[in-house]
Amino acid sequence: MIQKQMPMISYFTLGVVTKQKAPTVFVGGREFFSLTYRESGKITIHSEKGDLVSDAGSITYIPRGLDYETEVLEPGVMHILHIYTADEVALFGDEPLSRRPAAHDVFLENFRRARAKFLSSGVGFSCLSTVMRILSMAEEAFTPALLTPPPQLTRARRYMDEHFADSALRVGDFAAQRGVSEVYFRREFRRYFGASPLEYIKQKRVEAAARMLETGLCNVTEAALQSGFESVAYFSAEFRRLMGVSPTAYARHHAELS
Repeated sequence: MIQKQMPMISYFTLGVVTKQKAPTVFVGGREFFSLTYRESGKITIHSEKGDLVSDAGSITYIPRGLDYETEVLEPGVMHILHIYTADEVALFGDEPLSRRPAAHDVFLENFRRARAKFLSSGVGFSCLSTVMRILSMAEEAFTPALLTPPPQLTRARRYMDEHFADSALRVGDFAAQRGVSEVYFRREFRRYFGASPLEYIKQKRVEAAARMLETGLCNVTEAALQSGFESVAYFSAEFRRLMGVSPTAYARHHAELS
């Protein structure tokens, strides 16, 4: 059951690890709560609280102090958030949990964004706000009633996934197709997918632009226009807000790595 009392967060760390296939290992109870997003791969977790599988697209929670055994069945990449608290309140209860939320790619983008902010400025307000967003989305993901969105919302989200680069895309059109008000559509979309429709589209656009900049084949203006932004200035502001750095700095960083 989801713990309703808010724990007092004192510190957190973020990271990304690549796990190779490995036999079972024992992990002693740790002093922090662990929340991970598995981008790829598959592991099993065995504890006195129960057994679970965490595979690609899964968000997984391990409570503080829990002894468990884990085995890497398939190699992959895992994004990690470790939460330290100043009280005894459990983050999401005292049992390990693993879910594959409908908006799993939104989790991925928020983990990436939080880590970028963590690396650039440490535990600041901007980074904390993204971490709190991840925790809010995780709380919704671990609530069974929110796991299955209505088919109409699923179709709308799929259309956004396929056409986010279309600068003519408008949230009001989706609401009209469903025969509901735009306010109601925005509220229901956020309820099931953890972000407003507009925020979701912007996240997809920034994600696509980041991939373009990583290749070194596009400049900032080209990445902005090809990902669906009509204004380079607006794109730059949104990129910095979501990624923690300017698109120019992001492109320069990846050029130095190549």
